[in-house]
Amino acid sequence: PTFNYTYVLDVATAEVGQANIDSLEAATRQNACTEPSMKQTIGLGGAYFYRWVDRTGAQITTLRIDAC
Repeated sequence: PTFNYTYVLDVATAEVGQANIDSLEAATRQNACTEPSMKQTIGLGGAYFYRWVDRTGAQITTLRIDAC
């Protein structure tokens, strides 16, 4: 199974720099790969898909984690 998460950030896409995106993705991956139940899900073939959008619904970035 793939668990899907969509987060709405109270910002405009133009306000989000690549460094912010890189940091967000790194923190999300670290959490998924260290939280025991999430790590177990990934180890059993599951995945997590994250989508971040701005306050208008415009996509900021996406991330799929299916391996640690």
